[in-house]
Amino acid sequence: MKKNSMFLILGLITTVLSKYLQFYSSSKIGDVIVLFSGAFFVCSIIFSFPKFNFNYETKKTESVLFLVQSVVVVLLFQIMMIFIVNQYYISLVLLIPILILIKLLIPKWKYLIK
Repeated sequence: MKKNSMFLILGLITTVLSKYLQFYSSSKIGDVIVLFSGAFFVCSIIFSFPKFNFNYETKKTESVLFLVQSVVVVLLFQIMMIFIVNQYYISLVLLIPILILIKLLIPKWKYLIK
């Protein structure tokens, strides 16, 4: 099974599980599980690029660093949005590391998409 398919299946499973826990069980654990869903979906998207897969086989450290940075951006954004929905507006401070990481990742994404 390809890596992107595996991460996609994991993302779908954790999304369904988190929504079940959020809406039917009224559990706050669903908010935490949705963070894993975002991480799995980012991994699925990144592993679907042939250039990334080639780089992952040849330059593993750089590829894993790129993957981790991309996942962290999504996780920080999700955490910020969870806090904003709960009216903790101090979480807007998370925009600073989000924007810094995005600035660092733009050239890598341009290379990946070309």
